[in-house]
Amino acid sequence: MIHQRFVPELQKLRRHHYHAERVAFPSPGDSALFLPAEASGVQLEIAARISFAASAHSVGRFGLRVLANDASSEYTEVGFQRGVHDRVFVDRRRSSGGVRDADVRAGPWLNASTATQVELHLYVDRSIVALIVDNSTTFSLWVHPTTPRESTRVALFVDSGEAEAEGVAALRAETLDVWQLA
Repeated sequence: MIHQRFVPELQKLRRHHYHAERVAFPSPGDSALFLPAEASGVQLEIAARISFAASAHSVGRFGLRVLANDASSEYTEVGFQRGVHDRVFVDRRRSSGGVRDADVRAGPWLNASTATQVELHLYVDRSIVALIVDNSTTFSLWVHPTTPRESTRVALFVDSGEAEAEGVAALRAETLDVWQLA
């Protein structure tokens, strides 16, 4: 297996840092849980370690929203789907408020069937989203925010469509680091 990482030179761009531990995901049916303002921006590095119950094989879709506005009418979802098909995805259907981007990109979530946590390393640079999951699955794509001055927030989300309540209750960001970049 090939392991992938971002080049360490990117760390020189780090400025303001937000750190949190053991952050619970919102309950199914609740809106997304926005991180504090110091964890927002259009140029970000995000590193997260998310844990979930090993017995929860169907927690539905969960992950992070980036480049989100306060009204949740515009955002890009970077997330995971457990269930019949274990996948990593980037959902761009709300990236431009539904105007330009209208697809979901997905790839394999290796080891999801036996894992109890996942590591996500993500860079956001205005209209580019690049991520590496568990040092193996990677994506890099364009998004087109229509309100770039307002679409700066980061949030945790759970799509309750097919989620089991006990699985969602165990979802949490064990560590969550967000750096605003130069």
